[in-house]
Amino acid sequence: MLENLYVNNFRSHDKTEINLHSGLNVFLGEVGAGKTSILEALSFALFGKISSGVTQTELIKRGSNQTKAILVFKVDSEKYKVERSIFLKKPQKAKLWIFKNNSWQIAVEGSNAVSKSIEELLGVESSTFLAAIYASQGEIKKMLQTQPGKRREQFDKLLGIDVYEKLWNTMGQSKSAVSKELIEVQKISSGYEILTNQKENITGEIKENHSELNSLQLTLIDIKEMILPKENQLQNLEECKIILETTQTKIEVNKKSKKKNEERIELLKDQIFNTKKSEKIFRNNVKYLNLEEEIREERERIDKAIQKKCSSQRLLDSEKNVLNEKNQKRMELEKQIKKIPDFQEELKNIEKIKLKQHEYKLQKRKIQYKLDEATKEHIILCQKIENELEKIKRIGELGECPTCLQEVPKEHKNHIREETSQNQLKLTQKITRWEKSKKQLQNDIDFLDKQIESSDEANKKFERISVEISVLEKNQSELIKIKEDISIIQNRIYSLNWELSGIAETDEDLRKKEIEFLDVSKKAKIAREAELKLASKDDLDKRMILEEKNLQNLIEDDNKFHMTFKEISNKYNAKKHELTKIEVENLKEKKAKTTAGITFLKSSLQKDENKLEDINNNIKEKSEAKKRTNILDNELKVLEIIRNGLRDILQPAVRKNSVMLVSEEFQSFYQALSNDNIDYAAIDEDGNIEVIRNGEPSPINTLSGGETTCAALALRLSICSSLTKNQLLLLDEPTIHLDEVYRAKLRNFLKNYDFDQLIVVTHDSTFESLPAQIFYIEKKKGDSIVTSLKIGE
Repeated sequence: MLENLYVNNFRSHDKTEINLHSGLNVFLGEVGAGKTSILEALSFALFGKISSGVTQTELIKRGSNQTKAILVFKVDSEKYKVERSIFLKKPQKAKLWIFKNNSWQIAVEGSNAVSKSIEELLGVESSTFLAAIYASQGEIKKMLQTQPGKRREQFDKLLGIDVYEKLWNTMGQSKSAVSKELIEVQKISSGYEILTNQKENITGEIKENHSELNSLQLTLIDIKEMILPKENQLQNLEECKIILETTQTKIEVNKKSKKKNEERIELLKDQIFNTKKSEKIFRNNVKYLNLEEEIREERERIDKAIQKKCSSQRLLDSEKNVLNEKNQKRMELEKQIKKIPDFQEELKNIEKIKLKQHEYKLQKRKIQYKLDEATKEHIILCQKIENELEKIKRIGELGECPTCLQEVPKEHKNHIREETSQNQLKLTQKITRWEKSKKQLQNDIDFLDKQIESSDEANKKFERISVEISVLEKNQSELIKIKEDISIIQNRIYSLNWELSGIAETDEDLRKKEIEFLDVSKKAKIAREAELKLASKDDLDKRMILEEKNLQNLIEDDNKFHMTFKEISNKYNAKKHELTKIEVENLKEKKAKTTAGITFLKSSLQKDENKLEDINNNIKEKSEAKKRTNILDNELKVLEIIRNGLRDILQPAVRKNSVMLVSEEFQSFYQALSNDNIDYAAIDEDGNIEVIRNGEPSPINTLSGGETTCAALALRLSICSSLTKNQLLLLDEPTIHLDEVYRAKLRNFLKNYDFDQLIVVTHDSTFESLPAQIFYIEKKKGDSIVTSLKIGE
């Protein structure tokens, strides 16, 4: 039982809430008012789908980025609420609540999960709901117009019998999978006996290798016990040989050191003799040391005075150049400052133009607003003209009323054409007046744009002159500073001239003093060299004493080295050393071969054990594969038996029983809806309809349009009644292609038939007379609105 529906931005509905009732609910309104959107919202809220080929984003109202539908419904005594939302750039969202303990509690979230839960609650799949319960506009006769071969498929799908065909195909896929697995398992199980023989051979090889490995390990222990004392003996002999060689080297080095020491002693004796000559030279030239320093100081003083004179002259020339530049700059600035009064007068004239700019912009904004409003009005008028032209076209070509899509009398057609033409003429006159008004407004805007552009140029010129005046005012300050700088520079020039007049030294004075300094420096150098030689005499005496002491130590060390060499030579035997070395090398070689043999045997054993482990695993796998082969063989036999029973026995029995129930209901509904005397009406297992009226058979393709619609509607009602036990049915425009007689029969049927809940959408106002919950839907400014509701009489 559907209780309440709320939609937001759904199709043409902005915010609509509807309380649905049990029994008959009728939605009335003109074509395009938004009636069908109510049924689409119910289908979308329940299953996230609608019957027509519309994408989900097309359900979103134009100008919005999302839509929402909320439906409250009852199943048995439990109350549920489902909410679904669609977004332009996001996935669909869905939630299902259950009402417990006086509050809503979330039961399921996610679009697919919610749809599956509702299918389980209602006991109806979404495909069955869209095919049987929800009869969308224009879909009622679709099944009767289908080719016979496809009609049976569609009939099976409506009755839920196609599930057996799907199950048969699924079991066929399972059978193929089991057969494929059986072949693979049989391949795996082959070669079991070969692996068993390989296992026995490898086990024997492992035992032999273990025995050989134990023998080699005992041999290695014996070699290690023999090699240790020989290695100790060889080490002692090697140490003696190293000591002999080291001692011999020390004796040779000591001999060379003694020779060098004796040479240094002879050299020191010669140097001590030469220091006595240097003492006489120092006494003759010592006076030139002080004279050299005095001449150096005088020379430096003259050099500094000359450098200062040159520096002052360069500075004086530089100051004169700066003074000339400052005077030139002063004259330029005085010339520029005279322009200030002319610029100030021009600024006053520009300010008068700027005052009018704001007034022009306000006028343009007002005229632009009027022009925008006129453009909107023009769009509305054009749309109305298109609507009137569409009405004329529908009346002229189809002969239908543009509102209810029903065929109208000829005189009514002429009246509608005349009324539509008058409306079109009035709208065309309005558009002509609008174009004249638009042209005048555009001319006013162009005039104001020129005035504003002229003001903008004046603004730019004002800013440029202001900048120039600011620069000239800064130049006044700069002129004052330049005059101050000129006064300071003149003072510095006077000081430099006075300073240059006080320096009397010349370059000739400096040259004479340089010659005198060179002569004295040569004699002072001879005195310093003699003084150095005198200073080294004490040092030479000390070095002589030290060298004589070192010579004595070297003689003592030489005696010790000779005694050590003699003592070690008595202990060392070169022949014995060579024999011991050969024995140790032979033992090491034998040890290496034995170790290599052990390593090889261990590696072989590891490979054999790994191979044995792989064989054991393969044997285990093939043993399990043999067991699996028997199981799969039995499964194939069982699947074949079930598939044959499903297609040959169960599916035909279910189809026959279901068709019989639907056929009984179909005759009852068709007799109630038809305007003819129906003697017999039935449906066979292929979905074909057999009708006998007035004692004669009537094929379905010979029936009139109204009778065909009644037959299709009766078929839809019989399938829905069989599947849902008269719980719920949704009908969209069921009166299309029915004349007034058949409409009356349909109204009478709906009035008397007991559906738990029946929702009908129609533009036929005669449905107001039915004892039903009546809803009126109309469109205002593009939005569909439920304007009123009442209980029919």
